[in-house]
Amino acid sequence: MTSPRTHAAVLAAAEALLIADQGGAIVVCDDFGDQLDAGAAEHLARELRNSCDQLWMSTRRSDAARAFRPEEMVRLSLRTGERAAHQMISPADKRELNVLRQLHLQLLPAMSSRAIVVFEGRHDVAALTAISQRRTGKPVPAAYGVRFVESEGHTEVIKICKLARQLGFRVIAGLDFDKPDQGADTSFANAQLVADDVVRLPERFAIEMSLVHGIPRQNLLDAFTDLNYHWQLGLTDLDQLNDGDLAKRVAKALHKSGLHAQYVYLLSGKVQPNVAIQFLDKAVELARGTTTGPVTLSL
Repeated sequence: MTSPRTHAAVLAAAEALLIADQGGAIVVCDDFGDQLDAGAAEHLARELRNSCDQLWMSTRRSDAARAFRPEEMVRLSLRTGERAAHQMISPADKRELNVLRQLHLQLLPAMSSRAIVVFEGRHDVAALTAISQRRTGKPVPAAYGVRFVESEGHTEVIKICKLARQLGFRVIAGLDFDKPDQGADTSFANAQLVADDVVRLPERFAIEMSLVHGIPRQNLLDAFTDLNYHWQLGLTDLDQLNDGDLAKRVAKALHKSGLHAQYVYLLSGKVQPNVAIQFLDKAVELARGTTTGPVTLSL
C-alpha cells in the first residue's frame, strides 16, 4: 500500500509538470524523490526535465539523476571546510566514453557518500564487503560515508579515479601488488597523480592471497572442501599439499571462480584473513582522512 507521503510527493511532481507544460516555466525542486520509489523518481525526473524550459533539481536519489546527461549534473561537496560545486566534463574520446558507464553503474549510487575507494580487482569489493559485514564491533565503511567501487585492472582504476575526482569525491585507489616486476611501481605512481591517496597490498599479494594468507591449514581445507562440493571447482588432493602450495592453489581457485565472498562467510568467526583486514581498514582510514599515504602494506 502506498504511503501518504508518497502520494504527496507524486502529487507535487504532477503539479510541477502541469505548470511547466504551460511554457516559459522555471522549476526548482528540492530533495526530489525522497518519498518516491526508484522507478517513479526516474520517470518523474525525466518528465520534468523534458517539460521545463529550465529545471533546477536537488536530489539524493541516484535514480532521479539518471534522467540527466552527465554534463548536466552538478555535485556539491564540503571539503577542507569549503563548499564547492563539481561538474563533469563531456568525454573527449572513446576511452573516456567507455569509462563513463561507471557513472551510472557505481558512481551515481555513491553520490551521497563523502569518499570512494576504487579497487583494482573485480572481486575486491565483494570480499572486503563480506569481511566488513561479518565483523562485530566495527562499523561498516558506509557508516563513515565511504563507498567501495570495483574496476578491472590498474588502467581502469586510473580512469575511474579521474572521473570520480571530477565529481568532487575524496578518492582512494586500492591496488594489488602481485606482479612487482611488471610495471607495478609505475601504476602505483600513476594512481597517486589522480587519487587523493593510494593503498597497496604487500608485495606478491593480490586480493586472493590476502584472503588465504595466515589462515590455519584445517580452516582452508574445510572451507574449500565445502566450496568444491557446492561449486564443482575441480579441486583434488588438497590435503596432500604443503602449506605454501595449498595457499597458492586455493588462491588460484578463488581467482578463477570468483567465490571470494562465499569463502569469507565459510570461515569460522574466530578466523580472520588479517592481510585483507589491514587492506580494508587502511583504505577506510585514508578515505576518512585520519591517516595519510601512499601506503604499501607489509606482513
